[in-house]
Amino acid sequence: MPETKCNLPVIKGVIFDMDGTILDTESLSLGFWIETLKKYGIELDKNIVISLMGTSKKAIIDGMNQRYGDRVDIEKVYEEKNEAMLEYMEKQAPDVKKGYYELKKYLDDNGYKTAIATATVKDKVALRMKFLKLDEDFDFVVCGSDIKNSKPDPEIFLKAAEGIGLKPEECVVLEDSKAGVTAAYRGGFKCINIPDLKIPDDDMKHMADAELESLDKVVEYLEKINRR
Repeated sequence: MPETKCNLPVIKGVIFDMDGTILDTESLSLGFWIETLKKYGIELDKNIVISLMGTSKKAIIDGMNQRYGDRVDIEKVYEEKNEAMLEYMEKQAPDVKKGYYELKKYLDDNGYKTAIATATVKDKVALRMKFLKLDEDFDFVVCGSDIKNSKPDPEIFLKAAEGIGLKPEECVVLEDSKAGVTAAYRGGFKCINIPDLKIPDDDMKHMADAELESLDKVVEYLEKINRR
């Protein structure tokens, strides 16, 4: 039976990815991967790192090991990269992505529930939120260390929806990575792809309900979908 205007779910909650969606940290991370591997005489194929963004630490290390594990201890490189990036961010907070503050104000003013669902582990999430004074901005936060199965498994988004008391069909997920878009699709969520480093491929275009250039464009999408 096709959905009609009266039985289409109303969007009541918005679930944000963090790195690459709220914060401009993925280009920063890529730069530190390049610099750290260069110390070991390795020229990074940046597409490998980009393809792994949004996944877990284990998935990143496994993926990098497949390409470079015979030449360097990738787990050691991963930790060195993170330490260097953290030291940098303690001096220079990452930029907030275009349109975030406008979107968040709109969501708060209009009674939407909001959550963060990020593959980043809890201590790093806390630090990023502290840098940007985001501590009290969200109703619920799920980190990579809170789940068993990382993106593209939908567990993290299902847990976020549960945390804000909503069903998947009542939420829209904002994502920049293929792993995140796939997770949202598998979990039964509407998903808006806001591209960062990863150029959306055909699979992402099929799975995402919309592709928008920046976060401020989400307001128009929500107003349109909730007017049906």
